[in-house]
Amino acid sequence: MKSTNRTNIVILVYVDDIILARDGIIEIACMINLLNNTFEIKNLGDFTYFLRLEVARNKTGIHLCQQKYTLDLLEDVGIMVCAPVVTPMNHTIKLSSITRDGFLNPSSYRRLI
Repeated sequence: MKSTNRTNIVILVYVDDIILARDGIIEIACMINLLNNTFEIKNLGDFTYFLRLEVARNKTGIHLCQQKYTLDLLEDVGIMVCAPVVTPMNHTIKLSSITRDGFLNPSSYRRLI
């Protein structure tokens, strides 16, 4: 069986933000140097929040969560204090294409969806 010394580097690019993930520290330093020689970059170190994702690290790996984003969204649309229900709407209402009461703030509804 042949052994290989390969290291994987993952580059995630979003607009002007770049995240580098690796399984080898020397290789990531080389990649940062390469990028820095080509572009003007700023190394912000480890991140904890990116694209509405919370990032937590421990001995077992990296864990992603959207709890902060979800709570912020619920607070923004004003339903943070609502009580959970089994069926979140009145099941006796008859829907029709003729009645168009609409939403008071359709952008909040769209954001939730």
